[in-house]
Amino acid sequence: MAAPAGRTWHREYIPRVDPDTGARYMQLTSAPMIHETLQPGPAMFTPDSRRVVYSRRQALDMPRELWIADLATLDLRRLTDEAIVKAPAVAPDGLALYYIVEEPMVSLVRLDLESFEREVWITTDLITETQDVGTIRHDGRAYVAGGTVGPGTWALVRFDLQARTAQTFHESDAVWSAQPQYSPAECGDVLFRENHGGLFDEYGRPLVLSSGYGADLHVIRDDGSDLRDVNVGRTDTEMLQGSHCWAGDSGRVAVPLLWRDTPDRAFAPDRIVTITPGGHNRDTIGHGPAFAHTAITAD
Repeated sequence: MAAPAGRTWHREYIPRVDPDTGARYMQLTSAPMIHETLQPGPAMFTPDSRRVVYSRRQALDMPRELWIADLATLDLRRLTDEAIVKAPAVAPDGLALYYIVEEPMVSLVRLDLESFEREVWITTDLITETQDVGTIRHDGRAYVAGGTVGPGTWALVRFDLQARTAQTFHESDAVWSAQPQYSPAECGDVLFRENHGGLFDEYGRPLVLSSGYGADLHVIRDDGSDLRDVNVGRTDTEMLQGSHCWAGDSGRVAVPLLWRDTPDRAFAPDRIVTITPGGHNRDTIGHGPAFAHTAITAD
């Protein structure tokens, strides 16, 4: 594939001063663009933290675009121009960005972050629609995303980046917002979410990604073995907030929780804990009125 339409770097930054503190900062992007959050929590940084990938639209009815910002130079560059772009993930060596396109069928694209040339790396008919979260294993050998395999059924799909093949390794009627995340540790573990009590359209596609019934977290090897529960939430007094991440390369999971003193009261954001998959001992690492989209560095 040819390089994307955004062939050169440019600048949009606007110097700002905080009116309360006098602190000076730079607004990297300018209007009129619509910016969107990339899920899950960990930001789309290259390993040296110099560059970050983000999402924009020219307008609500325009295709989503992936962009990259160089934080040292304040330069910006558009990376994609396909109609449907999902689930971006930066390779651990920082040399490539992988993402999903869905037309004419689901394909994983590799974009070189030096030359900015793109190549369709793997195409699959195992899934018909992809969720908007992608993750890459610590050694850069595999990419995982969730997708639709049939009405009311979803799966985690492992794309082998060396063999250039794809296979499902976990299917369920509850992984319609799986938000998979590879562990930064050298283990091949994938953290994922099961939601309960969702609202779906006539085609079985989710309309509401969370509900009052909460969610479960699990960890599984990327070959489908060793499924373990993350033992938090889903009690009368405790429920998952929805955002979760690995606590670096510790092998533990960080989970923001909703809490209430008694079952007749409303849940409220309360604390963030870490726990080992399959275990029960937890450490509280923060209290506060709200935690969301938590991210922890690999170290």
